[in-house]
Order: sequence, then structure tokens, then C-alpha cells
Amino acid sequence: MLTNKKVKDLIRDGYEHLSVDKKELSDMPAEMAKGDEWYLAGTASAEKRRSFSGMLKPALALVCLLLVFGIGTYRNNYKTTATIYLDVNPSIAVSINKDEKVLDVRALNEDAEKILAGMDFKGSSLKVTVNALIGSLVRNGYIDELSNSILVSVSDKDGNSAAELEKELLTEISSLLDNASILSQRVDTDDSTEALAEKYGISPGKAKLVRELADSSGMYTYEELAGLTIHELNLLNKRGESSSAQRNGEPSDRAYIGIKGAIDAALQHAGVEENRAYIDEAELEYDGSRMVYEVEFRAEDCEYDYTIDAVSGEVLSFEKKKSVTDSYIIAEPSVDGILPEEKIKQSVLQHAGLSDGQVTGFKTELEYEDSILKYEIEFVSGDQEYDYEVDALTGQILKSETETADHDD
Repeated sequence: MLTNKKVKDLIRDGYEHLSVDKKELSDMPAEMAKGDEWYLAGTASAEKRRSFSGMLKPALALVCLLLVFGIGTYRNNYKTTATIYLDVNPSIAVSINKDEKVLDVRALNEDAEKILAGMDFKGSSLKVTVNALIGSLVRNGYIDELSNSILVSVSDKDGNSAAELEKELLTEISSLLDNASILSQRVDTDDSTEALAEKYGISPGKAKLVRELADSSGMYTYEELAGLTIHELNLLNKRGESSSAQRNGEPSDRAYIGIKGAIDAALQHAGVEENRAYIDEAELEYDGSRMVYEVEFRAEDCEYDYTIDAVSGEVLSFEKKKSVTDSYIIAEPSVDGILPEEKIKQSVLQHAGLSDGQVTGFKTELEYEDSILKYEIEFVSGDQEYDYEVDALTGQILKSETETADHDD
């Protein structure tokens, strides 16, 4: 770093190389400077002034050269080339130079201050810093089996470098966290993103995710989503299609009663037997104050619409009305005995001949269609995209398709 002491040392070194009498120099105050010539007070002749000027300029050039060299080194070592934002609920910004050495780590909210307490990362490698930050997030309970989501955003004007850095971070964090759901994205800190981040006190990375979710769903305001954790946003993101962030691993819903629990609560409240109901929709949503399940189903000649508290299973609201269609009987659309997602995942990977470490972007969604409760599954391996449909009750693979991935998306 070009400190004041180093500047003084450079100037002193140049001064020592002057051949003019140093006392003479110190005794001759300058009246003014114009162009390359110095005009000195006193009775010195023009010839002497020119001679002195000729001796002075090489020494000044030496000092300037040393200064420029020092500033160039400073810029290379201390210039921020990329900023990484880590968001869970704590939001942390990590600035690095071209060699991926950490220049600064900043807490962007109060939760992050707790994560950074007592740690100084300046000069550390990015890998060491990320390891320490993930460890602190786990130790402080921000990442666990109930809340397993983290958002990694890279801000870098060089698109190719940002892509490589994003991939590097995804690999590193995946090796540190088992069964985590990692959202990764590149973010341009444009005026609109910065304004949204500043308005709601969130990182530019989270601001981008909030904006995309709000705009794509049409159900939520920026303000509502800005107050949610990354894990809650990840759960609302359905199959990861509502944002440009890539998702690796599924967000855990173990803190909630689950889709089946919500369906059971609604059917029990309605007094409808499982095998007499046709489930139209069962999804996790946010109602402006809490996470809820919206459950819609039909039975006989009635339609039901329920809102269920995602944590307690309490029925918050319901509506029952006569169906506009004729009466009908549903043939055994039971929701009992749904197989867990992890079991379905392993079955699909075995069918595809792949291991867990060979796939990215694994997405699952539970749907009820054509009287069948099934998992719709997508994932990528290499340059291939896989699309599966699996019976959620029996594990039978109903459909499997493979196509070359479009890397331009």
C-alpha cells in the first residue's frame, strides 16, 4: 500500500540523487512555476536557473516514475474486481481483488453483524473467508435442516469472470453444506437494483431475487417479499422458474406441515373422505403475514377453497360453493402414503444412471393431475436436461425425457 511514509521515502530518494548543492536548493525559494522552468527568488542568472532546472527535472522524473509504479501496484492489489453477496437472513458483502484476495467484508444488516463478530478477513483468500462465513452461519443457527437455503450473488462487470466465480462458489459451498438449497446468480448493480436494495435495507442480490419473484407472480409486493428470509423466498419460488437464479438442491419444508398435512387438515375440516376428493391445487404461499398452504379441491357437487397455516395446520379461512359442473364421482384419488422427495430423487437418479454429485438444478413439484398425485422432476447433467414424472404413491416412473440443454437461456 502506498502510505505517506513510502511517499516521503520516494521523495527523499530522489532528493538524494540531485547533484545541485542541497543547501543552495533549500535557500532558494520559488516565486512561481511556469511550464518546465522554475523561477527562483534572488539574483541567480538565467543561465544558472536553466542549469538548475536541467538538473532538477531528471530527479523529479525519477520520483514521478516511482510514484506511478507504486500507484499501479496499489491499483492491482487493492482494486475491487468483484463483490460477492451472501444472503440467508444475514446479508454479507465480500469485496475481492483480481487474485481473489479479500479486501473488505461488510455486514449489511444487524443479523450479519453477529456473524462477523470478532473476525477480520482482510488479506485472506476468498475460499478461507467463505468457509469461515458458512461455519458462522451454521453455528448461529441461520442454516440448518429446517432452513437450508442460501443465496450467492456475484457482481462483476466481466461476465465471463463472474460466471467462473459463481461456479467456483457454488462448488465450494456445496462441499461445505449437505442437503443445502443454494441459489446462485450474477447481479448487475444498476440504479434500479441499488435503489430497491437501499429502500428496503437488503443486498443487491436479494433485491434482484425479490423483484423477479414479485414481477413474475403478480401476487406479492416488493415490500412483502423483502421482509422474508431467503429460505422463504426459495420455497415460494416453486420450481425455481420465477427467477434467473439457478437452484442447486431443494428447499426443505420440514418446518411446515407439508402439502399432505395441509390437504389432510382441509379434508378433515370439510368432512370429506380422501377417496372422494379431487385435489385441484395444494401450494405453499405467503399471505402478507405468514406462510400458508392454499388447498383447492372438489367433492361430489361442491368446490372447496382452504387457507391453512403452514406451521400449525390451523384452518385460517375456507369457502364452499356448489360446483358449476355436473355431479361426478372420483375414482380413488387418495392422498395417503405420499413417498418422500428424497426417495423419489434417488429412484430417478438410479434410473438415469447418475449420482447425486453429477446433477445440478434438481427441481421437484407435487401435482395432482388426471386423478394421479405425481412428482414432476427436472435436473441437468453435463449438457443434458432430464424431465421425469413419477407417481407420488407408488414411485412408478410415468415419463422420462432427455434433451440437450440450451446454455443460452
